[in-house]
Amino acid sequence: MFKSSGAATRAGLAVAMAACLLGGCGVLPERPFMNAQRAGSQCGSAEGVPALQATPEVVKGKYTLHFVELDDQGWAFPDAQRAQTDLRVGTPSRQIDCAIADLRNQLEQDDGKVLSFVYVHGWNHSARNDDRDVDRFRKLLSSRAEFFPDRKIVGIYVGWQGKSVDVPGLNYLTFWGRKNAAHHVSEGRVRELFSRIRGLRAYWNGRRAGSATDQDCDWEPSGNDRCKLRTIMIGHSFGGLILFSSAAPYLLETLTIDRDLPPSEQRPRAARARGIADLIVLLNPAFEGSRYDPIFNASLHYKAQDKEPPLLVMLTSDADWATKKAFPVARWFNSIFQYPATSDEQWTAMRRTPGHIDRYLTHKLCLGDKECADPPAGGPATPVSAQAASAEPGLSFGPSSSYCDGLTLREYVSASPRLRPVVWNVRTHAEVIPDHNGIDQPAVYQFISQIYGDVAGTRSVSCGEAYPEARLHRSPDTTPAPQPQTSLATSTTRSSLRH
Repeated sequence: MFKSSGAATRAGLAVAMAACLLGGCGVLPERPFMNAQRAGSQCGSAEGVPALQATPEVVKGKYTLHFVELDDQGWAFPDAQRAQTDLRVGTPSRQIDCAIADLRNQLEQDDGKVLSFVYVHGWNHSARNDDRDVDRFRKLLSSRAEFFPDRKIVGIYVGWQGKSVDVPGLNYLTFWGRKNAAHHVSEGRVRELFSRIRGLRAYWNGRRAGSATDQDCDWEPSGNDRCKLRTIMIGHSFGGLILFSSAAPYLLETLTIDRDLPPSEQRPRAARARGIADLIVLLNPAFEGSRYDPIFNASLHYKAQDKEPPLLVMLTSDADWATKKAFPVARWFNSIFQYPATSDEQWTAMRRTPGHIDRYLTHKLCLGDKECADPPAGGPATPVSAQAASAEPGLSFGPSSSYCDGLTLREYVSASPRLRPVVWNVRTHAEVIPDHNGIDQPAVYQFISQIYGDVAGTRSVSCGEAYPEARLHRSPDTTPAPQPQTSLATSTTRSSLRH
């Protein structure tokens, strides 16, 4: 009897360890402490906290970077007393309050114009100080400061336990547990963060008492960027799942709010300036096409204004093995108990990501002309390369647009004509994004920068001196990231650099 009980105990421990290994055990936040920044910023007042464990971090004259960390249920981590010293009182539950208060304080200043970036990392990443995604987000913020001297740069890094196993090879077995965690995170307090950003944008970018304008700033084709708070949100992999799931209701509102009104009525369009972001970018997003389908169908009926830039851009590489090959296999196991699908299209959408489903595609992004060339005269209306033709049967190219650094964007033409899309599902190739994690390529930054330029009206027709973004990533960035500064004098230094 005792032996049987011991065996059961060992079996139970083995199951618990396996669950912990594959799904993720309980963890502590990487940034449990707060740094005092400005009066009323909600960022705490403790001095002497470890710089690499505190939020926000400030690089003088460059940017402010906030960390918002969530557990596997999408909750903010609770405050915790640390016994190491008398100052070690963690306040992670206030991370959202701190980030929003900092945005508000900067907007309230006379010259307060802010460009904010929100980044949601993906699978096998975290908010650890030495994580590759943290490092490249710092570099992105630092580079933006150079080209937008009239705006304060504020970054918000949304961290979650995307990495639960550090063993190479074994970490791939965490797919199901980490995907499930991403779903929980997308329904948790990250929605509060996005909603509060939306509230700031609605107030500062729209009509308000004492404002110099009586209308929304919205997107600015004239080049006169009046918006006080510009926001770009980026999600990668399962971080794309989190961002998309949280943003989908806002996107649907913008796409459908005036769809059933008489044509003679003035359009009460939900201006992007009052949404959660000016631009949402998903890089190699890892979620099912079935989740994307409502947005896709709504976008087909959206009547875009002339040359209206996109609201949502999804960029997927056909060289991304994780979303192209591994995701469908993993989803096959997940979807066994979801039968029956009501159509072949639904069955495909349940297993594949939107970037690997041809009927959802709107564009192809190429570096050079090879993949985006027109078909031979008199030939079939399909892309010329054998790889593209076999991967994209029935698709042909329409208009093209040129971007800096040799990028070409070509619009796909489907069998049924569609209106000009403001939701872009872009497929690219290995020269632009070499694999699942190779999202920090010069061409990718260039593409996102120019789309943002279209939103803000600051993009030039040429890629020369008139458009400084074109010079940003001509060669690989080997400059080390600036080191965080936690001095209270930071805000004074930043003020001296504003125009």
